[in-house]
Amino acid sequence: MTRVLVFVPHYLPGEKAGGPARSIANLVEVLGDEYQFWIVTSEHDLGVSTRYESIRPGEWMTVGKARVRYVADSELTWAGVRALLTETYYDVLYLNGVLSDRFSIIPMVLRKLRLVPRHPVVIASRGEFAPGALALKFFKKRLFLTIARLTSLYRQPMMIWQASTSDEEADLRRVLQGSNRTAPTSIAPNLLQHRAMPKVLTAVDMATRSMTEPIGQPARKSLGELNAVFLSRISPMKNLLGLLKALRTVRGNVSLSVFGPIEDRAYWDACVATIRELPANVQVNYRGVVPNRLVGSTLCQYDLFVLPTLGENFGHVIAEALIAGCPVVTTDATPWREIETCGAGTIVQGSAPEAVGSAIQRYVDMDEQTLRRISRAAKALGERRATDPEAVAQNRALFVNAAYQTQVS
Repeated sequence: MTRVLVFVPHYLPGEKAGGPARSIANLVEVLGDEYQFWIVTSEHDLGVSTRYESIRPGEWMTVGKARVRYVADSELTWAGVRALLTETYYDVLYLNGVLSDRFSIIPMVLRKLRLVPRHPVVIASRGEFAPGALALKFFKKRLFLTIARLTSLYRQPMMIWQASTSDEEADLRRVLQGSNRTAPTSIAPNLLQHRAMPKVLTAVDMATRSMTEPIGQPARKSLGELNAVFLSRISPMKNLLGLLKALRTVRGNVSLSVFGPIEDRAYWDACVATIRELPANVQVNYRGVVPNRLVGSTLCQYDLFVLPTLGENFGHVIAEALIAGCPVVTTDATPWREIETCGAGTIVQGSAPEAVGSAIQRYVDMDEQTLRRISRAAKALGERRATDPEAVAQNRALFVNAAYQTQVS
């Protein structure tokens, strides 16, 4: 059985890292009977230094269908990463993200210098090459990418880029200035799961349990009122500040619940200042971080999920909102373009506050019957995407190609 060594900055039982951790967890649950996944990750959640209580640091633990090793930051040095890559048996190395020094850059440099075995490698860019993502810390990222091009860091043999969508593939080619020597790209969409993620316990293999229907339903919808929700990391990329500015223009009584880890404290301070300036008809409440197992049952209690993101390579929380039957307003910077064509929500062209506010106003003015029809369409779209066999086949092919086809390139 092919063994895949996964490097990912954060994994279960973390609640704050967002999409990449969920992508890997879902991949393991779907393909874990066909591939052996060995995962190297941090011993703490995103933005905190406290170690997970349920782990044995430095040891390989069974978590669901994977083996996971939780490593302290102090151990992820050049020597520490080299030891992990030389002492662990694997057929394919799977790196998640490009700009993480410990979990992506160091492994690639060690491989380039032939200081670790040159097994096939798959790199998932995880949306880091999207224009909105590159605009954040622009000069630092451009400097690294320039050095990477000059040193041919990403023109190594037996290497494949993973893109979740054709848009992400185009971003990847543009940033890397693709040529005939550029590593091949494979489109393998992120997978969704209708199952609860396994808990991390110091114990034997744990079977996942079926996820029950989301608990609770939204209250009755009245004309001129809206109960909306934002659930994501609080950072410039997710554009909560843009949403708050959009609410300045909305007429009617609007309640917005904000869930998510505060990743950027200065950005959050700007959000708080804007909240204080909102008109009396808009109420905003910050409600903390939602455990992964409760995301669906939380989202289904609201009339509308709003995420005016500057860019998503997938957007797991959008999928979860749809599955929960919560209509979605988001931007055209995600791969979820069918939301509007399927009648499951609204896609805003760009992220200007005026455009986002106009989209929200439509739902404020909407009657309950119309909103429930959109809710049913949202749930149908989410269910269809969650059971897409083609997505599973593409992810399966990703590792087949990495293990075998790249060896003859």
